[in-house]
Amino acid sequence: MEGSLLASMNCTIHDLVQILHQVKFERDSITQEQATTLPLELCHDIGKFLIVPTFDPTEVAVVSASSKDNSFPLSACLEDNERSWWISESGSMKAGIGEEFVQFQVCSSTRICRIRAIHVRIPPMPQGPLSVKDFRVDVLKEGDENEHTKVWMPATPIYQVRNIPGMQRFPLNGSGADTQQARIVCLSNQASSFAMMDLHYDPNSVGFYAVKFE
Repeated sequence: MEGSLLASMNCTIHDLVQILHQVKFERDSITQEQATTLPLELCHDIGKFLIVPTFDPTEVAVVSASSKDNSFPLSACLEDNERSWWISESGSMKAGIGEEFVQFQVCSSTRICRIRAIHVRIPPMPQGPLSVKDFRVDVLKEGDENEHTKVWMPATPIYQVRNIPGMQRFPLNGSGADTQQARIVCLSNQASSFAMMDLHYDPNSVGFYAVKFE
C-alpha cells in the first residue's frame, strides 16, 4: 500500500503535498495546453488519503479475550500498575503451554494506524509463575474487519518476556504494522519449564499485569 510506504519513509502530510504539487503533467497534444501542476487543495486531499495516521494511545481499548478468570475487567490490563491484571481461565494452558490472547482496538473504528511496539509488564518469579513467557503479536489484515472473514497475521517473532519487573519493550517487524486491531498471543508461562520436571504441578493459565502500544 502506497500510504504504508510513505509512512515508513517518515513522510509527513506537508512533505507529500509539496511532492505532489511539484509533479508536472505534460502538455496536452490535442488542446496544446501548457504543462501544469495539481492545485494545492487537491494535493492536500490526496495526501490525507495516502498517509497512515499517527497512533494515538488514548484510542486503545480492549475488545475481547480468548478467556479470563474474572478477577478484573479486561480493561484493567491497560492500567500500568501492579494492583490489577489479566489471567486466562483455569485449564486454558495445559502445563503452561497453549495459545491464549487478549485483543485490542488500537485506533478508532473508522481508520487504521501504525503501531511500532508493544510493552509488557509481568510479576516476576517467584510471585508470578503464571506470567506470560513466550508470546507473539498478531494484527488484523487491512480490509478484513468483518467478524466472519477476519484474517490475523503475525507482526512479531516469538518473543520471550524476561523475568524482571517493569515494562519491557518489544518492537514489531520492520517499521511497524498498519492495522486497526491487534492481539497479544500468549504461548507459555514462566512456570512451564518447571511443569515439565514435575508431573504433579500444572500451571494451567497465563497472564500479565499490563500492556501498552506505541
